Amino acid sequence: MYLSYILIVLIAALVSFAGSSFAASGLKIWYKGLKKPDFTPKDNTSEKAWIAVLVLTGISLIVISRERLQIDSTIYLLIMGTAVLNAVLNIFWNYLFFTMHELGLAAIEAFALTLTVLAMTIYMFPISILATLFIIPYLGWCAFTAYLNYKIWELND
Repeated sequence: MYLSYILIVLIAALVSFAGSSFAASGLKIWYKGLKKPDFTPKDNTSEKAWIAVLVLTGISLIVISRERLQIDSTIYLLIMGTAVLNAVLNIFWNYLFFTMHELGLAAIEAFALTLTVLAMTIYMFPISILATLFIIPYLGWCAFTAYLNYKIWELND
């Protein structure tokens, strides 16, 4: 059981590290030169928000892992599989947006990323209200950043 906790923490750290590594190159010059909507978060607010929602999501997955023996194994694997897919999409979005500067593809990918969080939220709800409450900020943040990505694409196309 503790191994799953360690894996969750390691995956969250990997997502954070890989995402910020891809973002670092694009944030220095390229991102600053883009036209952005008025509601764009200032300075390093986005970085702090990403760290917060990834920590909360990790806690959410740990809560689900603690309930593992009381829930159907198929549902548990579905939640964890969706979480891994979400991690891959999260890293890939940073690559598309900040490294490749593919605003349109990143917007589509951000929508898919948001759908994986929505799926996890729906899967978690009947199992644990607590886990659901911990993941809701991630859903909101992903929806916001997907919309922000779309608006940046629209303004710079």
